[in-house]
Amino acid sequence: MQNIVELASTYKLDVEMRAFAHYVSSNDHRRKGVRWGVAAAILGGAAGLSTLAGASRLDSLKDALSHFGVSWSVFLVVLGVVFLISSIVSGVMHFLQHPEQARTHMASYAGYFRIKQRLEIFRLWYDDRNGTSPDKVQALKDLEEICKDIENVAAKSIYPVEDAFKEGRKTKDWLKDFGNSF
Repeated sequence: MQNIVELASTYKLDVEMRAFAHYVSSNDHRRKGVRWGVAAAILGGAAGLSTLAGASRLDSLKDALSHFGVSWSVFLVVLGVVFLISSIVSGVMHFLQHPEQARTHMASYAGYFRIKQRLEIFRLWYDDRNGTSPDKVQALKDLEEICKDIENVAAKSIYPVEDAFKEGRKTKDWLKDFGNSF
């Protein structure tokens, strides 16, 4: 029975690592989504404002630019670059879908965290050291059910960002040095 409990402990460490990686990934995507969103909003606003200003007073704008030593053609090139960058940033933001990825990672984190809790309860229920003799067949069935749940969460999960695993390794090293929570 003890080897079954040890196997569950190994699964728990793996599940903790996956949960932590998805939590870090969710935060990473959330931050990136905010950055790209702010950049797209600022550039889009600047492009819209410059279009409005240029269209409303074209002749006076040309005169004002000449007073500052800026030629009309340079202004049009800068305006075109702002429009181009605004479109690119909006397209990249849409393509990367950081907010959606953050939600997906948070759902994976919640699924893995729930499995971690189940593995902790499994250990409390089936650990031989409490003096009872639990049913080995039932323990294997329960552990197999938990393994299927791990597989289901993994199938719905997207791959965590690389930094998440680096953070997870640091945490795992800390657990080795100071004892695991299981």
